[in-house]
Amino acid sequence: MPAGSAVGDTRTESTNVTHDGVDKADITVGVLSAGDTVLDRRIIGACRDEGLRAVYASVGSDESPADSAGVNMQGLTSRVVNVVVVPGLQAFGHGGSSKEAVLWESALEDAREAGIPVVLVDNSGHPLKRTLTAVSLHVVEGPSDAVTTLEDALALVINDNPHPRSMEVSLGTNGK
Repeated sequence: MPAGSAVGDTRTESTNVTHDGVDKADITVGVLSAGDTVLDRRIIGACRDEGLRAVYASVGSDESPADSAGVNMQGLTSRVVNVVVVPGLQAFGHGGSSKEAVLWESALEDAREAGIPVVLVDNSGHPLKRTLTAVSLHVVEGPSDAVTTLEDALALVINDNPHPRSMEVSLGTNGK
């Protein structure tokens, strides 16, 4: 685990180790539901459209996303995904001290310990421990020069290349 930063949170060339990177055909994206099934489907669809393999960990019908986060994260880390994407996480919007925030931080810590970067998409707030997430992505509708594709943003994180802490992304044709 990197000291003082999240797995996949490289922001400068000096901390980046030169390497070839993971081939697109070998990338598996773990999508861990935080309860926003519409955004979950959009992320999975964008992965499919961009040629990335996605595996989905959904929330059980009788449990909260926070209650299932730990078990679902263990399932994703045991599948050896390259990155975990958590769409629409709202647990940290009120300071991160609630039971829900504690359960989510524990799940994110499991990914960190497994060496898997975590990407939040359209989240509310951030975990208290900034070392738990590599980047926050914000979905932008419509064309924009400042927007990157989901594939390109995830590749930066997976390959541990320099990137900002927050990025705007387009979900391509699936973003409509």
